[in-house]
Amino acid sequence: QYMLKCHMRAATGLLVVLAAAIMLPALSVGWTEDDVWAAEMKLDELRDSVIDQEKLIDHLEAGESCIQSNKECTRPHMTAAGKLRRAQAERFKLLREDEPVQDRITETAHVKLPNGAAVILARFLPFNFQNTTGREADPAAGGSMYSIIADSNNWLHIVEVAGAGTGNVVLSQASGHMAAFTSLAVDPRQLPEYKIVTGSSDGEVRMHTLNAPPRKRQPARTQPISVPQPPLNHSDQWVPVLSLSANYSPATAPTVRGLSQRYNPVDYADNGTRPITALEFIQKGRSYNILVADDIGRISLHLRNGSISATAQTKGGVAVRCAVAFNNLCALCTDSGIIFYEGKDRRLLQQLCLESRPLDDALPDLDPILVETEDDESQDSALKKTKKDKPKMVMPPKPKRPPPQPLNAAIVSLAQDPANPVNFFAGTKDGRILTLQVRGEKHRVRCSVMHDMHVASPASPKDPQVGIYLNTVKGYLFAVRAPATSPSLLVYNVSVATRQSPPELMLQLPLGLSVDGKKSVLFQVVSDKNKRLLVTSGDKITAVWTVRLAYFPPSEWGMGWMQYLRHPLLLGAVGIFFMWQMRKKDGITSQRGGGSSDADLAEITAALQGNGDLSA
Repeated sequence: QYMLKCHMRAATGLLVVLAAAIMLPALSVGWTEDDVWAAEMKLDELRDSVIDQEKLIDHLEAGESCIQSNKECTRPHMTAAGKLRRAQAERFKLLREDEPVQDRITETAHVKLPNGAAVILARFLPFNFQNTTGREADPAAGGSMYSIIADSNNWLHIVEVAGAGTGNVVLSQASGHMAAFTSLAVDPRQLPEYKIVTGSSDGEVRMHTLNAPPRKRQPARTQPISVPQPPLNHSDQWVPVLSLSANYSPATAPTVRGLSQRYNPVDYADNGTRPITALEFIQKGRSYNILVADDIGRISLHLRNGSISATAQTKGGVAVRCAVAFNNLCALCTDSGIIFYEGKDRRLLQQLCLESRPLDDALPDLDPILVETEDDESQDSALKKTKKDKPKMVMPPKPKRPPPQPLNAAIVSLAQDPANPVNFFAGTKDGRILTLQVRGEKHRVRCSVMHDMHVASPASPKDPQVGIYLNTVKGYLFAVRAPATSPSLLVYNVSVATRQSPPELMLQLPLGLSVDGKKSVLFQVVSDKNKRLLVTSGDKITAVWTVRLAYFPPSEWGMGWMQYLRHPLLLGAVGIFFMWQMRKKDGITSQRGGGSSDADLAEITAALQGNGDLSA
């Protein structure tokens, strides 16, 4: 709107100059009355256009939505406003390109809980809301973002992490857990109410319901645009209410009536309750199921009321550390690799992530060698004894790539690329970052390791292993090495992550969190998949980072149409067309050349019967 006002002022000055340029020559050059009248009409049209633009500015400042009854929101005016917004976006983009890269990733706030407890787990809530009138003068224009935080005192907090009240705790409530938090999940769907699931070390799962913010509805305007709109009433204010909707334990939860042994092969009575290490929502049509996993690899799928609809057991009883849902699948990171659970068929898939060992292409080419060989063609034993061995040049066998092997690594964090959903990034317990490619669905899932990057290692064999905790925003990967005396945030560019182009390290920024380097604390990097990160270290402070890095899709990198020539369907179509043309050409050649056609056969038959001329 400020840019639009500047343009209007410039347009007003231009109109004055234009009027002078039109009217003054009429006095000196001797224009006719018709010319002067046409110039005045043109000036009136320009003045009316400026008035309409000023009305549009007032309308936008009022924060109203366009309806058909508003004359100020006609299609030409909104088209002009849209063009102006696009022009401003391009100008803002150019200005951002001149900004240093390290200034585009900033630590915007530190969040401290009111009870002084340590932050254990955190997640973003999937909505933006502002308790304001939406006017330009308000500092929180654009909406606020909230997160839910679980602390060491078993309390849940809803904290504003972006907006005018960044750092404010809008709700603090006891969770009801008697043991420490071990897992947390939030339903990402936009619903009238949001589901939050927590798990504890005593094997209890509790589902909480959070009311959604009200949908804003601007009251109908009864006054002219020049009169300010009254502020929103109290019904548009959001008061969060967190209530318990279900609590259960996988060891004691009832199963669905009539559940067959095929879907329920695990007997929870053998080992009793165990710490819950992973929770995730799996979409099932318009509804959802809740996946629960513990530290001995037992997996259970629960309905909304807590009933068990399926169970599974990981191979060897390895623990499940984290879970990421996509489509109808859920990728589970374990101490021995990554496995997949299919939510629609309610079963654990047999497919594993495969890793191909690379060959050393730097070795020199092998030269042929001389090998002593005997002549086996002679049948006489005496002759064989007297016959000398003949030397023979033999080429040594070339090294062959071994077959792909299942990935065997302790995965502690897993994230999906929001820009390219087939790419996943995994952080291992021994300080590596793996780039994975996951394609297909259901039982046709194929997972392969594209890159294996070693990032960190312990200073001495006595020190604990350095794990990698990571997450993504569109086009970029953020990783933290922990434990570490002075942890830092590693920023990678993954806009085009292919087998030929591994993630590129851009920046290494200090976190500024007080961490005991010899203590294995729980690190977390939480992302809203857009532009904000939460970094927790098990301390009393949570760092909020804002990312303003520009993302350019691969289609804008100037690669052109040549990149599509490798598409399998295009190659198949070209091959079929080529074969069809060759077959058509062979048919025409056989008819025109030495081959026989129907007319030739008819003529030969008539000649043999004595009715034709054999000389032809």
